[in-house]
Amino acid sequence: MNNGENLGISEIIKVLKTFKNWKVEIANYHQYRFTNAVVEGKNNEIKALQRRSYFLRNRQSYEYRIYLECNNESEIKRAEANPKDKMALIFK
Repeated sequence: MNNGENLGISEIIKVLKTFKNWKVEIANYHQYRFTNAVVEGKNNEIKALQRRSYFLRNRQSYEYRIYLECNNESEIKRAEANPKDKMALIFK
C-alpha cells in the first residue's frame, strides 16, 4: 500500500484509503463469504411493492402481498397455518 501512496495519484490514494477503512470487513468477507445481500434483496422487493401499492387501504392485503413477494408458496401456506410465523417469513 505504501508503494501506491508514493505514486501520488489521487485516485489510487482514495482507493487505498477505502481499503484501509474497510480492511476488517473485506478480510471477513474473504474468510467467511457472508454478505447481507439476501436481506438487501428482500428490502428492495418490499420497497418496490410499497411504490406499487401506495393506495391500498386494507393493511392485511398489503401484508399478504409482502408475503407473496418475498416467499415461495409452501412457506406462505405454513404461515397461514401458524399466524405467529408470518413476520418471520419476510426475513427468512
